Amino acid sequence: ALPEKSKLRSDQHAMLAMIQYHPLAAALLLQPTRFERMAQELSYAISHTSSADRAYLARYLATDAGSAVVRRATGLVELAGKVLKGTANELAGAYQAYSGDRLTEHLGNRVGTASGITSNTISSGAKSLSSLVNELITNPAEAGPKLMVLVLSSVAASGGIDGNGGVPDLDIPLMGIGAHRSPFTHSILIGSILETAVMLLTRIVLCTHKNLPPEHDTLWEGIARQSVNILGAAGKGASAGIAYHLMVDAVVQPGAYHGVPFDMPIEAHQAIFAANSVAEGVAASSYPDESSLKSTPEILAAHKHYRAIKMSIPFVLSEFLKADEIAILNKYGSWMHALAKRVIPPTTLAQVQLLKVVDGIEVSTTLHEKAWVAFSEAKTRAGWRMAT
Repeated sequence: ALPEKSKLRSDQHAMLAMIQYHPLAAALLLQPTRFERMAQELSYAISHTSSADRAYLARYLATDAGSAVVRRATGLVELAGKVLKGTANELAGAYQAYSGDRLTEHLGNRVGTASGITSNTISSGAKSLSSLVNELITNPAEAGPKLMVLVLSSVAASGGIDGNGGVPDLDIPLMGIGAHRSPFTHSILIGSILETAVMLLTRIVLCTHKNLPPEHDTLWEGIARQSVNILGAAGKGASAGIAYHLMVDAVVQPGAYHGVPFDMPIEAHQAIFAANSVAEGVAASSYPDESSLKSTPEILAAHKHYRAIKMSIPFVLSEFLKADEIAILNKYGSWMHALAKRVIPPTTLAQVQLLKVVDGIEVSTTLHEKAWVAFSEAKTRAGWRMAT
């Protein structure tokens, strides 16, 4: 029974009339939309996620957040090293500039140096974009959506060509116009938070897909298949957009940070904007790849299984190996062998790098990589012919 009209508001009267006289409209209003059904299916999948899977998501939330911050902080440190390179007495120079009332010019030169380094970062990004364009030509079905999402997310995060709006300027609706250019939204912090959120969403999709109800929307299959590529492209584009926005604030529309507890000349604010821009751009170019995102509890269990297997080094090989190399191979050899033979997929960037060393693409740098190379060379020197 329909409720009494006397108790309804005017907007409810209109909806009631539409339901009574337009059956199609009633169906659209009263039945859940496709988006709502998919949201319900996702809620079902999450509610049926095991405690082990939830622990996996919680663990990777922490590690992804840490990785996002560390990569950006490392970029800042490397930038500082490049800016100070060749200037043996930078602090003395800054003091002399201050004493001679030339601090503005001195800091302005530092902004220029950072801007020059940014050009190299942009050049690196352009090479990545060129690679994606080539992929678009050879495999348009896969590369097309990635390119579109990359461009759209970059434009949305940057605020457009003028750098007004976008992700950094969220401080205005969140904290008011007086808080514009907050250190929290106009720095590597906002990029770290955004990357962590994208990574978490990707892992949730991959981890919960198997828990969807039997009769679920077919679109979920495509989402699960393309989630890593699409969300990865979104993350890269957003980081690039944030980097662009911060550089606009540093060079084109210079302004001061809000909420800094001490006074600085505008050139110092510009230098900090530029440094954060470069660090965010570097982070975008080294965004976690597909292999490091596709880890699941099952894959992690397989990694754990092979790590638990000790490798015995035959005497005929041990004479060609150092004691520390033998120790690493005894503990991790079986696991590295499973990775090298693609029995288990890589789940971190370090493991991807190890495979590049195994394939002869990169030179070994870590102790694990050097131990594996030494093991391979020992087998060659000993005339080893077995598959292991």
